[in-house]
Order: sequence, then C-alpha cells, then structure tokens
Amino acid sequence: MSAANVSRNGNGTGDDVILLSETLFQDITARVSTGAATPPCNASEPQPRPSDLSFTLNGKAVSLPLPTSRISLAEFLRETLHLTGTKLSCEEGGCGACTVLVQTTPSSPFKPVNACLRDIRSCHNQAVVTAEGISQVQAYLQEALADGNGSQCGFCSPGMVASMAALLNNNAKHKKSITKKDVELAISGNICRCTGYRPILDTFEKLVEVHNGHAGAHVCDIEDLAAMKCTSKKAPPLSNNEWVAPTTVDEAVAALREVNPSIAVGGCTGLVGVAKYYSMTASTLPTPRRLVDVQHIEELERIELNQSDLSIGAAVTLEDFHNALIEHTSASAAFTSCANHLLRVATPQVRAVATIAGNVFLTAAYPKFPSDVCLILLSLRATACVIDIATGVMHVETIADLLSRGESASMQVLCVSFSIPLNAKGSDEGAYFIGKIAPRHWNAHAIVNGAVSLPMGALPPSISFGGLVIGYMRCIATENVLRTTKSRSDLNNPALLNAALEALATDLASDAVSDDNRRMALALFYRAYLRALPDGALSPNLATAAKPPVDSRSASAGSVNFEGVTDPTELPISAPHTKLSARLQTSGKAVYGDDEPFPSQGLHAALVLSTEANAAIAAIDTSISCRTEGFCAFYDASELKRRGFKNDVGGGEPLFAEDRIAFHGQPLGIVVSTSRSLAQAAASLVQVSYSDVRKPILTFDDAEAARSYFDVPPTASTIKVGDAEAALAHADIVCQGEVELGGQYHFYMETQNATAVPSEGGQLEVTCTTQGPANAQAALCQVLGKSSALVDVSVRRVGGAYGGKISRNVPVACAAAVAAECLGLPVKLQLDLTSNMRALGSRRPHKAKYAIGLDKSRRIVALKVDVAMLQGAFSDGSFGTPLDVLMGIDGAYNVENWHVRGQIARTNTPPNTYCRAPGFVPGSLIIESAVDAAARAAGMAPEDLRWLNRYTTTSVTPRGEVLKYCSIDKCWDALVAKAGDPKARRAKIEHFNSESRFCKRGLSMAPMRYALFWDGNDMRALVTLGIDGRACIEHSCVEAGQGLNVKVAAVCAASLGIHLDDVTIKKTTTRICSAGSSGTGGSITSENCSAAVEDACEILKARLQPYLTPERTFTEAIRAAMDDQVDLCARGRFLGKPNSLGPAQYQSYGAAMIEAEVDALTGESRIVSAELVIDTGISLNPTVDAGQVQGGFVMALGYLLTEQVEFDHSKNGANVKVGTWEYKPPTAFELPDSFDVTLLPHAPNKQGFLRSKATGEPPLLLGASALFAIKDAIVAMRGDDKPFDLPVPALPSTVHRLCDVDWKRDYTLS
Repeated sequence: MSAANVSRNGNGTGDDVILLSETLFQDITARVSTGAATPPCNASEPQPRPSDLSFTLNGKAVSLPLPTSRISLAEFLRETLHLTGTKLSCEEGGCGACTVLVQTTPSSPFKPVNACLRDIRSCHNQAVVTAEGISQVQAYLQEALADGNGSQCGFCSPGMVASMAALLNNNAKHKKSITKKDVELAISGNICRCTGYRPILDTFEKLVEVHNGHAGAHVCDIEDLAAMKCTSKKAPPLSNNEWVAPTTVDEAVAALREVNPSIAVGGCTGLVGVAKYYSMTASTLPTPRRLVDVQHIEELERIELNQSDLSIGAAVTLEDFHNALIEHTSASAAFTSCANHLLRVATPQVRAVATIAGNVFLTAAYPKFPSDVCLILLSLRATACVIDIATGVMHVETIADLLSRGESASMQVLCVSFSIPLNAKGSDEGAYFIGKIAPRHWNAHAIVNGAVSLPMGALPPSISFGGLVIGYMRCIATENVLRTTKSRSDLNNPALLNAALEALATDLASDAVSDDNRRMALALFYRAYLRALPDGALSPNLATAAKPPVDSRSASAGSVNFEGVTDPTELPISAPHTKLSARLQTSGKAVYGDDEPFPSQGLHAALVLSTEANAAIAAIDTSISCRTEGFCAFYDASELKRRGFKNDVGGGEPLFAEDRIAFHGQPLGIVVSTSRSLAQAAASLVQVSYSDVRKPILTFDDAEAARSYFDVPPTASTIKVGDAEAALAHADIVCQGEVELGGQYHFYMETQNATAVPSEGGQLEVTCTTQGPANAQAALCQVLGKSSALVDVSVRRVGGAYGGKISRNVPVACAAAVAAECLGLPVKLQLDLTSNMRALGSRRPHKAKYAIGLDKSRRIVALKVDVAMLQGAFSDGSFGTPLDVLMGIDGAYNVENWHVRGQIARTNTPPNTYCRAPGFVPGSLIIESAVDAAARAAGMAPEDLRWLNRYTTTSVTPRGEVLKYCSIDKCWDALVAKAGDPKARRAKIEHFNSESRFCKRGLSMAPMRYALFWDGNDMRALVTLGIDGRACIEHSCVEAGQGLNVKVAAVCAASLGIHLDDVTIKKTTTRICSAGSSGTGGSITSENCSAAVEDACEILKARLQPYLTPERTFTEAIRAAMDDQVDLCARGRFLGKPNSLGPAQYQSYGAAMIEAEVDALTGESRIVSAELVIDTGISLNPTVDAGQVQGGFVMALGYLLTEQVEFDHSKNGANVKVGTWEYKPPTAFELPDSFDVTLLPHAPNKQGFLRSKATGEPPLLLGASALFAIKDAIVAMRGDDKPFDLPVPALPSTVHRLCDVDWKRDYTLS
C-alpha cells in the first residue's frame, strides 16, 4: 500500500493522526487478515457498521474501521503502515523479536508485549510504541546497545531494546532501583542466537547503573514516553458481530449469549500461541464466531485481600497476579513460592497481558498443556466464581471441576474471579513447595511439575503433579500417609518418609507414566519433604537437595580481555569499532529481506508440506483451497513439468515432491494468494491423500536395519594412518564406548524468505536470505531454464545464518521464482518458523563407536572410530554430502595410529546441512569422549591426559598437515593464569561435593584446534571512489552479523588513507560482484573478502599515485584524476591457493576451563564458570572477535544441553521439536554465572590475512568442556568407576538417569 493511501489530518503537520477509510481498510483486511480461509458462502447475514478502532501509535492517533477478523498488531504495523522495526520471527510469542510497548490506560505502565500475538482489536483506547517510536524519545537506549557490541545480526535488537525500555521506564515511574537480575528477567522472553547475551547484559547493566544514580550521565526520564501515552479521552466501546468489548460483566454475558459460539478473551495470547500445538485435541470445537474482549471490565481486574481469602479477578494478568502474591506474602506461606514459580511461566511479554482465566480455559480445552498456573491454583485450593452463560446464574466451582468441563468450558461459563483461601497463614514456608523440571529454566513448559502442600492443620495435604499423564495426577495414597502429621516436627521421621515414598510410587504406578517422569516426580516430592522439615532438622549435606544453589543464584557476570591482540600502526584496522549497521539494527531501521519494498501488485505464497514421511502421493486436491478469499494459483510438480521447469534444486532433491514423499514436511507445492496469511490459510486447506505408506527410516538404528546409506568412496570415508589395530592389541589400557550426537536447528531469527520480481525481457530479480548468492543464482537458472544473464540475486544482510542459508535457502528462492514466472507478477515467500523447521533440516547428527589405547606412559597410541552421519533424505544441494567429521576427529591430540571409517545414513528426514563449525564439532566431541573415558580408566584427571597428548609445534595431523605453529601451550598457560590451577580448582570442587549429597560439581579443562581452509575460496570486490573522496564497496559476501562489513571497511580506509566513516558498503548482488564467487561461510569470509578489497584498493592507489602530491588533499587528487578520465572503479579478487604445509591455511587454537553443577534430583545442570582463551592472531576487530567467541560458545551450550531435534514414528515421522514451545535455544539465564573471555595476546598469525585469525566457528569447540564438566559432576554423584558416555544433548531426563539415583536407596533424612 502506498503512502498516499493513508490520510493524515490534524494540526497541519500531517503527522498527528492516521485515518484509514472503511473501503481502503476492507482492502487491507483482505491482504493482511489472518483468519482461517473458508469457502465463500452464497448468503450472509447483514453486517452492522463496525465501530471505529482507535489507539495511539508512537504518539499519533490511529483510527480505522473495526476489522471483522483477526489481524495481529505485528502484521498491521508491517503490512499496512510499513513500520518494519517490529520484526517477525516465531510468530507465536516465543522469541521476543516482535516486542513493542503497550499502555492500556493513561496511568498504567508501558508493558512489553508480543506484537505477533496481540490482536489489533485489543489495542482499542491503548497506546503502542514501536522501535520507531523509541527512536524518537529514547534513542540513547538503541545507541547504547549498538555501541556496546550488543547487536550482531541485529534481528532481535529492536525487541531487546523494547524489553529494556519497559523495565527502565516502569522502574523510573515508581522510583525503584533495578538489579542485574531484573535485567536478566526483563530480556528472558527475548532470544538472541548471535551474541551469547553477555554484551547485551553488560550494556543494559551499565544503563541500570545510570538509572540507579551510580553514574552521572543520562538518567531514564519517565517524561520521555509521556508524548506516547494513550489519550485520556476514550473512544466508544467496540462492537460488531465478530468482536465486542463490553465494560460490565452483564454486558459480557449478554454478548457471549447473543452469538453462539462465542468466547471471552483477554490477552489473546493463547489463540495463536500455545493452542496450536494441541489443536488435534480440540478438533471437535467449532471456531468461535465472536470474541468478547473482557480487558475493559474493571470487576474482572480487581485484587482484594480479605480476612479469609485473596480474591483475584479472572482478567488479572499473570504479571499482576505475581505482584499481588509478592505484595501479600505475609498472608500465606505459599505465596512467595508461587510468585517465584510464576516467573518461570511464559515470558514477560506474555505475562504482561495473559490472564489467569485464559490460562485455565486453555488448559481445560487442551489437557496436555502442562499449565503451571493451574497447578498453583489447584495446590492453593482455589475456587472459581463463574457465570453460566446460558442461564446467567453465578456459582462457585473448584478448579478441578472447571477443568473437567473440557474444551467447551470457555463457551459454557464466564469466569469472574478466583478465591485463594488463606489457610496457610502462620505456618512455615517449608510446608508448601511448587517446582518443575524443564528443558530450560525460563519460558519452557514442564517435563514434570509438582506442588506439595502440607498445611499441618485441619486441612489435609495436597499433592499433585503435571506432565505425567493428560491433565493432573492427584496423589491420594501419599496424601493419606501424611494426613496424620500435625506439625513439621512430625516429618522428621525416616519411617514416615519411606511410607510416603512407597505410597507415591503406588500413586505413580500408571503405565501412562514413563520411568523417567516417575523418577522425576519422586525427586520433586523428596525435595518438598526436605524443605518442610523443621528448622535444625535438615542434615547439612542435604541443604542443597532442599534448596539447590540455582535458587539463590546471583546475576551472571563476565569479562573480555583483548589486550595485546591489536596493532595501533594499522588503524583503523585492529581497532574495536562498532559494526557499521549496529545503530540501524538496534533502532529497527536496518532492512532485511522481508523489509525490502514490495510492489503494490505483488502476491504472497505459502508452501504445502507433506504430512507423511515415506509414502506415495495418491492425489492433491485444491478444490477447497482454490475457492478461498484471495486465492490466485497453486503449482506442484506436475505444473513444473508442464511448463518445462526442472524439478531439481541440487543433489537430486526435487523442488516439489513428484511421486513419492521422502520426509515429513517435504514441499508438495506452492499456493499464491493476495496476502501471506491468506496464502497460509489456503495452503492448510489443500487436501493430500497418500498410498503405500511405509514405516519411515528416522534414526541411525533404522538406517542400519534397512542398510540405508549414501554411496561414499573409501577415499572420502576413511582415515588410516599407521596400524591402529596392532597398537590397540599391544596397548596397556583400551577403552571402548559409543557417542551419539543429536542435530541442532540453526535458529536464525530471520526465517527463510525470498521475493521474486519479473522484469522486462524475461529478467528476474530475486531477493533472498542467502549466504551464497552465486549458488542461489545457479540453482534458479537450473530450475527455470534461464541464462544467468537474466537472473539476478541480491541480499543486503541476513538475520542470522550459521550455515543454514548456504544451500537450504535454495528451495525457498526457487519456489518463489517459479510462482513469479508463472504469474508474471512479483511473489514473496516467507516461511513461518514451524514450516522452516519442518522442511529445511539442521546440523547433521553423528553416532560413533570408538576404541582408544594408552601405553604405560599414558600416551595415546591408537584411536579406532566407526562413525555414521545422518544426512536425511537427500544430499545437501549442489555441495554434496561430505563426511566432514573426518576433518576434526583428531581434535587437539597427537596420535600416531588412526583408523576411522565413516558412512552417511539416508533417512526419511529433511536434508541436513552445514551448521556452525560443521565436522569439527562432532569430531571434537567424539575424541574428547574417548580421551575422557581413557583418563578415567587410567585413574588420571582428564586434563592431565589431554595435556600429555596435545599437539605441539611440528606435530603432524592424520591428514599430513605439519603444524608449523601451535599455540596450545600458550593458551593453556594463559588459561591457568586466569582461571587457576586445575588441581586447586578440583580440590575446592571435591570439598563442595563432600558436603552436598545430591548437588554435585565437576570440572573440565581441554585444548582446542580448528583448521581454516582457504584453498579454492573465491571472493570479489568492486571499490569505487566518488568525487567527494568517499569509497563505495560492493563485494560478493554477505553480512550475517559476523562483522564482515566493518572489517572490510577498515581495510579499505587503511589502504586508501581515508576515515572509516568515508566508506560505504552496498548490498550484495550477482549483477555486480558475486556471480561465480564462493559463498559466505567457514569463518574465513571476513579475512578473504578484506583481502579482495585490499587488492582493489591497491589498484586504485596505483592509478592515483601521479595525483597524490603533498599539495593536494585526497579529494583533490581524485578530482584531478577524474579530470584526466582515470577509471576510479577497481575490481579486486582473492583466490585461495593450496598451502604447502597441508590442506589447511592455518590452525586456530584455544583452551577452556569450565565448572558445572548438576542437580541429581532433577537432572538439571548449569555452568558455574567458564574461562576461555582463544588465539585470534592480530585481531582485525577485537570487539567483533570477542563477540563471536561469546556467541559461538553459548550456541555450543545450547547444542550440548537444551536443544533437541526429534522425529517420532508415532506421528508419521514428524519433527516433534518445532517452534519455540518445543525447541529451546539458550536464554540469558543459561549463561555461565561467571563468563570470561581472553584473546591470546602477542600471537601474530603469519599465515593469515594481516596476521589475523578467524573467530566465527572455533569457539564452539571450547563448549565441549561444558559437556565433560557435567559428566565429571555425574561421576561424582555415581561414586563408581563404571564407564558411560554422555549423549548430546544432555537433557535433564538423561542426566537424571545417569546420576543413578535410586529413591529406595538414596532418599533418606541423613
């Protein structure tokens, strides 16, 4: 929609009011609407004229006709008003990229809210502030984050700033100081994949110091947002057939009764967020014809403390519920525990608007939803006051009765309030416990949650668990055992504890409860029992079992030291400059693929994905889909064939499945409609029938049973050096083991998208999220049958990539291009996160069996490994499927005899691909597992065996590389100097463990080696000098957050002798530089692209040499050269050549010492401290390089500890870990408590560009120590020498099982 379509009226400035006409808005609604597409009806009821929807946006009044179907605030901002500072990523309230500020009344605070969940109709009479608005009044927040190196790819940055702005402004309003833990909590709903959070926290904590008055700079002024607040003059309540916003309970009941079916809504977070994961359970429910917005009913928002109860209105938000419990902690011993537990529910953005009643009704409709809120209410014996919608009669129900109404509960009754009895007053807090075990601390649903209430009075005990079965499990037998207790002292009885545990085991004996979950429930009960013991009765070694250290954890802290890694003579190279686009990113002004201007006649597309993993396609029926609103076309494999397109995106992978499905989520075709939401809705209505459905091959075991492997020649699948078998036969110690390493979704915040625009003469311009424009161009030409002269691919930047946009962007780009070619119109295809995860694969999983041998001197004499890599259904596009684990399987260790055999499993799963540090991550984990096992068998500290067998200068790798320079010793020594002697550290840990029965700590110290390859890498650059003396660079590489452009610009400025600010970098396009060039990846792009730019600058300097005289400025010299018609455009090139020392150009080295803590009762783990040292040579930009180390390490923590990719046979081979509800990248809480990074000083790299080294991928290998620190803690818990290997990811259930806790043996009072 062009700007002319929006009229602005008011004070003559044209900026204070935005009015949208009804006719215009109906058109917009058709393009933006997210309501489910349905076939057109022949007749419809007369529609009353909608009320006007009015709210304040960035200080301007917005007025528009009330939409008749849901439009999210994010879509309205982006698609209608083109305010693209609000980013779309997960679209389900789980990532925080879309965070905006919302004020509901003139006197209320601005709250952080997910714009993707917020129905625009719920913004009536409210105020909304986006990144664009923050730029107007509090730009210093955005600038601070940018200048603090807190923005890498930048896609999450506007949301981060909004969350921090809410914290600062609200605390300034109440004149409250802010703690570092407040900062952590404020961004707990914002995911960052790039930075590792540490620079974000450091920046925001400095702002907090300012806010708290500890520094004399800018203090947050609450008046900054005063101009943005909502008006005190309210518009009339909204009302039409689909949406009503009553102001009284009676009006709400009448509105619900008037149209059937109708439901009440408050925050609207459950309608498009969590609920979609449980939609199969509620398939019989009709779609509500009317939504009744109850957030304007004061009666439903009341909080009252009475003599006998705490009354909480049904529409009270989870945030306000938490605040009420904190305010009234003296009224009940349980309130503090419940309030703390609520902070682990959802995110600050969701808690700000989600209501208590909404959560209860969501749980009633979807019993599989493990609601912590309902568990709190059940355990507190709360009751609900409800009104029967049909009769209008008010009555009281228990929470259990309300939940038992099931999926139609919200259509039967309107909840008015909840009553929480104050029966626990006067008792100790230990008599109440609520807890959960989750895959991640914040914003993660419970694996198991439980509440144990022991009131010690007239009321009986209450013990309930969630996550065990559908709904909640009440443990009656256990309650009966504890019913006789009259005081906490009664609990100090071993016989009573044993009887309670036996009863609980009986309560949990259902076949529906898994063994892991049953053990976890028993552990939670044991913790609750210990907490309830009287003061002084708890054995000291059980103190951490009752209250683990994580409960009292301080805010994390960290440091970066890059002293000695810069060269002042090379400025502006080697200086800690901020990324060039950092301030654009934090302010929301940076343009990503979906933000690019889109032609008004453009169309939108959505993919149709398969719902089987191994079946034949019987038929594809679009008869319903093609009759939906806005539908334009559908194209599948048969249409490609009819039009002469080639159905192959590389590696034998079809663009659209033709005859047989190879994996669940495989694209079958593409739907084109007038809006993205309508395209998605139409795609969901395409009916696909299957035949010859077979059991899918999903796992390594499945592949082995079916002998399903890719053909790989022995030369590419085998390493054989020396005689490993003979060496093992004569070894003093031989250890064998098996390691299984899972996949890892890249989780780039910007999902895959592509826009294809046909042009004159058969030309096609494609903008897409790619790391390799040349590769995308080649694939497009192949599919379309066009010359590369007719196809141009461009990309300005990508919002994260990590290898996931090298080849896996190709199917998306080709699908959009095919639709555009067929229609002759622009077509945009932007995948939603779930489709992205279902269709495009992840890091390649590995499984290895190893045998390692030590001689009497404890030298590693041999390593034999059989390793399998799981590729998926197809090879990885045009890149093939290398067994790249062979590159890194030697890690940092000098071993004489090797025998490694590899094979590549072909499965019915999406094609996997490169992911940050491919090959080296699995290789490192495999050899470190073997070394760790061998050390324990030899009775050595693992770090001692590692040191003894490390690579040194002149060592030779299994691939014949001579390590002419090796800095492992320097890194190790620097690490010991920083982190302390490992023996002393172990002594402290052993002391801690001796005093803690179930909470154990472990230590790991390990070196790291990572090889960097230049051979064949081809980078191009065009540098143009303007008449004003400024340089313009166009290069073949892609800025993905790694700081490429600032390094390139610094090299250009230093080479030409100009200021860094006088260098501009344009977007990458195959039309200028990148045709035929290498893609961005392998960590070497920044240095190689910089070399290409330097090459171009040297050419320009040679041309300018006659004009560069002492009398002339640089600008005057340029003008003189132009007068002589000198060409001031120069192309530079870097082409990597073979290295005489081996295939790698150079090696990156480092070392890490990590201390971890394991809670053996729950299996949850955390990193207590992480000290990293890494050799970066003479850094091209130490701030950028340090940020890469922090981000890479935290990404490794996610891979090792919280992120799981899982395909389920019982669900037709589907990936069951899709979306932010199931897939859990780290949040700020998962950072090490202490996180220190040191760049090795005085270590110039003679083999690198300007003596530098790459930093993007090597730091992930340092993360391996986290896994083995956790294993060390598990060993301490087990107390035996029985060998075991720790799989990846080390999830709580796995860690709990390996800790070998037996409740009958171990759960005691001493």
